[in-house]
Amino acid sequence: MIPIAMLRSVCFENFVKFEGYQVLDFYDDGHVTFIGENGSGKSSVLEGIRRCLKAELSTSVSSLPNTNQMSYFICNFDDGATEDKHVICGIVVIPEHEKKYDKDETENGRFMWFMMYLWGFIVHCWMWLTNSLNKDKQMVKTFYKFVMKKSGPMHVNLMRVTWSTDDDCRIKSVDLNDITSDRFADKRKRFIDAVTKQASAGKDIKKYLGAVFRRNNVLEIKPKQKEQCNDCQKLLETLSTKIVFTFPLRSIGPLQWSESPRIHPNQRKNNYMEAEKRCEIIKCYLEDSDETKFDKDTERDIFKMITQSDDYTFELVDGKIDLPKRKYALLKTPEGILEAKIFSILMSGKQYRTIILEEPDRGMHPQYIDRMMQVISKHKKRVILTTHHTSLITPWSLSNCFVFKRRQEYCHIISGRSIVDAQTNNVNMKTLRLLTSDHVSDILFAKKVLFFEGDSELLFLTEFRRQILADELEHLNIFQNDKESYSKLKASLSELTLVKMNGKGNMTLCHDVCSKDKLKLGHLIIVDRDANEEELKQTQTNLDVNGDKGGAKVHNSGSKLRTKSKDKCEGKEDFEKNQRKPDWSAKRKEQLKARNVFFWLNGDIEDMLIEMSSEKLLNDLRKQNVYLKVKRNGKKGRSKEKLFLHQSVTTKNVTESVKLIFEHCRIQHDLFQLITYLKRENWDTFSD
Repeated sequence: MIPIAMLRSVCFENFVKFEGYQVLDFYDDGHVTFIGENGSGKSSVLEGIRRCLKAELSTSVSSLPNTNQMSYFICNFDDGATEDKHVICGIVVIPEHEKKYDKDETENGRFMWFMMYLWGFIVHCWMWLTNSLNKDKQMVKTFYKFVMKKSGPMHVNLMRVTWSTDDDCRIKSVDLNDITSDRFADKRKRFIDAVTKQASAGKDIKKYLGAVFRRNNVLEIKPKQKEQCNDCQKLLETLSTKIVFTFPLRSIGPLQWSESPRIHPNQRKNNYMEAEKRCEIIKCYLEDSDETKFDKDTERDIFKMITQSDDYTFELVDGKIDLPKRKYALLKTPEGILEAKIFSILMSGKQYRTIILEEPDRGMHPQYIDRMMQVISKHKKRVILTTHHTSLITPWSLSNCFVFKRRQEYCHIISGRSIVDAQTNNVNMKTLRLLTSDHVSDILFAKKVLFFEGDSELLFLTEFRRQILADELEHLNIFQNDKESYSKLKASLSELTLVKMNGKGNMTLCHDVCSKDKLKLGHLIIVDRDANEEELKQTQTNLDVNGDKGGAKVHNSGSKLRTKSKDKCEGKEDFEKNQRKPDWSAKRKEQLKARNVFFWLNGDIEDMLIEMSSEKLLNDLRKQNVYLKVKRNGKKGRSKEKLFLHQSVTTKNVTESVKLIFEHCRIQHDLFQLITYLKRENWDTFSD
């Protein structure tokens, strides 16, 4: 049986765009999905995995958020063929002036460490002052490549790279002293547990690597010491045969434009030669005539299942890729077909146990994508893929999803399992599916989320957002003297995802999903006031039944209940004062601060509009088939129908009505208060 050699987890710190400790634990067999906006670090993580498996060292992974701290990227593989199944490989970068991670934790050790640190700081300042006056200022970093089995030795390949201001780069190979002594045993065990069991949040990883790669263990390499570097290379080469990557060629895509001279018929031969170069995987598969690398029956079955077509048969004619249709047919083959062919080839690889694909869904029809995921679920291989396609994220795959987020210059990763794992106090998956109408990916791909209750809010808010982004409301009075606020509102709405929560009962769920210990997603929840009225009634009921410290307590006298607080009222005026209506404005500020909840002070969205409406606005809205009821005594009242939901209201009516409403909006209106919150850049909290 072929060894499994599946990638089980990766962990890294101070790596490229990731400042803090990150761990990606791939719990089960099957596929893992990376999602996130462009520039959020998905490709960086895949590149880190690829470089861990390359036998040679590379300094192109040297981008560090903190140049004065250790950087590492470590992969944990499961080699199911052996009892000692864990194979760990990684890259470590240590700067010249590195914080010591293996210091003595005793009080004396702490004091000695402080004195050494103080002396080092003085020396560092002196060296900095000296180097700042020296044109040949240098920066030194040491790159380490290692691979080890759980009970075996650590095989290491090291290289010291020195940069100078004139871009000179000098490379020197080095090796380690014997590091198998007992003084490393405890640190080694803790290191392995930290990598394989995600223990200690990376602290023990730093301690072990800092101890192993300290300077007095590093020597210049000698001929008789080259064996360890060779062992490192051999073990990595064996491991790398079980894993395969695809990655797009940046800046060079299939897109053509009508002004290009390359679309002229006399350029077809050159274009075909370039297209064939891009189909290197297909050509390699066709050249494998004896099926040493690929199972061709499996590949044909997978390709047929995905495409449901026999129209595309790839052949090798005179050493070139050909399709029976016509000459140069490869140039007309859809990108989705090529992606499906490449996917089916890699899945049929006889040795590949881990397959990493960057955006394999490019150009694919949604049904192709669904079938591709069905293929993955049937094959016992680790498939890691990145995507921007929402159809790849389903309620069943969310636990195997990692959401990449970017905040300013740094990135972090959130595990889907931390959101929906039923074994912990997390989100109810069934409720979340109903909340999002089974479009869970809408939240995962979002940068900001605006939750709201029903269909009226959906029509109102989506139309408002469209008009702001189209600059159709830029002329309004509320923005005339404050162009900066309008620009902030437009920027904020451009990042916004709107989600209907199907009822106020889902407020807590929405806030929980977006909280700091889950998606860390900026959000605002808009509800009717009755959601808070019910909450207040429940709170008062609890107080009446259970009592309150220093407050009202219940006394049971026969079948009658009375409260001490009422007995203590000295008169009708005091009693009515205790029963006054709540301060809804203050209550809303509390809800915004505690749970990011905004409610309309007058009731619901219809009440808000009635409160701000003039007679002119009411007449103008009637012309758009939108009716707001006014009570007979002249006071404005509640509409019988929900806003925009009458069957006579058209899309054009909604557009014109929203424009009319905002033209009548003033700074004293509740609608303007909503705008002040919407334009905020940071939606993590709304505390003033």
